[in-house]
Amino acid sequence: MGSAMARVAPPGPGRCWRALTGSLLTLVLLLVLVACGRVGAIADREHLTALNDSLRYYTVALRWGHMHDVLAFHARSDGSRPAEVPTGHEDFTVTRALLMQVLVDEEQREAVVEIRVECVNDATATVKSRTFRHIWWWDKQSKRWFNGSDFPAFWLAQSTDSTERAAPSQPATGSDRRPR
Repeated sequence: MGSAMARVAPPGPGRCWRALTGSLLTLVLLLVLVACGRVGAIADREHLTALNDSLRYYTVALRWGHMHDVLAFHARSDGSRPAEVPTGHEDFTVTRALLMQVLVDEEQREAVVEIRVECVNDATATVKSRTFRHIWWWDKQSKRWFNGSDFPAFWLAQSTDSTERAAPSQPATGSDRRPR
């Protein structure tokens, strides 16, 4: 009986340590896996927030005619950029720039963006409305979204998705009214 008792000895410090380190290792691995999942979700959210901010700044710059700010968003994925704002926009005043649709790919590295721009030709007093479909892409190095499409040429006549109409005339004032 004495020999049987010697074989069933209470757990010593070595056995407790192995059990504890095995549990700690499992816990640490579980926490690392959870953290990696959250890091991916946080990165995805940051990409979408950055896209939202870029599109907001882009449409505001379009709306207020800050074409050099608009130009700063244009870059191809090969690194090439337009050298200057194309000529022709000087005769137009943008009256509205609206985001119509934004489709982001699963990896959140590319987005197809539709923007509707309405502008007035200052020379002819006609309003022109046109929808642009642009491809935006995420740059890992600068952590920014860029518009990889051509600069929006809303002043060109050969638009497949545009409408043109006469600008509304100014409302008549008291001195302009005809007698009844």
